[in-house]
Amino acid sequence: MIKWNPIEGELCHKIPDQEICTGTQIIVDDTQTAFLVKDGQVCDEFKSGTYSITPDNIPQLQNHFGVTVDSQYTVDVWFICKTMLLNIKWGTPNPIEVDDAKYGIAVPIRAYGTCDLQLVDGRSFLEAVLGFMPSSDPQEISRYLKNELISRLDSALPKQIVQGEIPILEANGHLEEIAQCCMNELNSFYLIYGVSISDFSIISLNLPSGDASVKELKQKDADTKREQEMLEEQKRQDELKRLEEQKRQEERARQMEAEANNPQPIGAQASVTPQGTPMSSTPPSLTPPPLPPDITYYVNLNGQQLAGQTIASIQVLIAQGIVNFGTLVWRPGMQGWLPISSVPEIMSVIAPGGNQYYSR
Repeated sequence: MIKWNPIEGELCHKIPDQEICTGTQIIVDDTQTAFLVKDGQVCDEFKSGTYSITPDNIPQLQNHFGVTVDSQYTVDVWFICKTMLLNIKWGTPNPIEVDDAKYGIAVPIRAYGTCDLQLVDGRSFLEAVLGFMPSSDPQEISRYLKNELISRLDSALPKQIVQGEIPILEANGHLEEIAQCCMNELNSFYLIYGVSISDFSIISLNLPSGDASVKELKQKDADTKREQEMLEEQKRQDELKRLEEQKRQEERARQMEAEANNPQPIGAQASVTPQGTPMSSTPPSLTPPPLPPDITYYVNLNGQQLAGQTIASIQVLIAQGIVNFGTLVWRPGMQGWLPISSVPEIMSVIAPGGNQYYSR
């Protein structure tokens, strides 16, 4: 009778040079698969159950090695645990060079994480892994599969970072995304070993702090962020100025509209002292100098407001007899409508000698 009673942590077991013949019993537990191996070739497979060797359940031994019903022959019997689950802690022993997607600077990175491997095909595992190992020690198996993992990560990890256009300095914020892509690529490789990755995680990606290219990358990133902050601040200041100017313009427009809709009648600005002499409502002042020519006035022409009139154009209207010195005018800043003759800034230009041309 051939049977395997595994000890804790044991993944597989080899019973070498086992002599079997017709009627030999093989007992396989629910969590196991057994294989007959002769001269390094994996032959017949026995899933969970109790078997007695017959010609019907060893077809490959008969076909390849000419085993007969009554003969006795020597084989290796391998038992493999179907629930095998390896938890591998991995780390890159040497930095992996990756081109940064943002600045195009090649920098070295180190990575470490964990990987869970689960058996999916016992025959492939026996042929691709156990057939090339000196022992079936679990630590040796883990070490072998770990080395294969790291060798594949040397190309898979940079590939996922570059294809994902992930900046190196931001990579630790994308670990789950990078790990999932690596897991998909690594799984296609591990299937030849009869195992699959049930879980793959990257705990951290590190940059060697003393490396010159890493320093260059960090400096470039700091300069870029500083420039962006300056641009954002400039935009904010420009927007504040725009809003302030818009507010001033709206206020001026409201003021002009209110004053234009409420013209003051002639003489409304004057008052009389108790002695009967006229008194101006505004304090006396020296005659102001001429204003720039772009200042415009509203002119009351037969009850209509003629806008946009400069001192020069008012002078022409007077010369043409269209208006006279008694015609009412107004501009923003004046308290109300006044006759031309009462506006010193106009009179100082068109009638510097006084209002002797005033037409009554």
